[in-house]
Amino acid sequence: MHPGIPVVPVILFVILAIFTEFAGLCAQIAGGERRYDGPMGKSDRALFWGVTGFLVAIGVSLLDWFGYALILSLILMGLTILNRVRKGI
Repeated sequence: MHPGIPVVPVILFVILAIFTEFAGLCAQIAGGERRYDGPMGKSDRALFWGVTGFLVAIGVSLLDWFGYALILSLILMGLTILNRVRKGI
């Protein structure tokens, strides 16, 4: 782990990513179509980590912005879970 990066939000990101995918599958399990709704789906999470990795590679300090971006992504994943469950019911 990078020094200065809070561990708990990173762990929450991983847990919410799993819940986001399960929320999309719930509708399919119930007999409907798999849900892809929400502002922070799989491709959005991939973009988040891709941009983060690129910025680190070119020397941008994570300490200035990463915590805020991570918290924003957690909020967006929470909204994604709500959207998928609500529309899947």
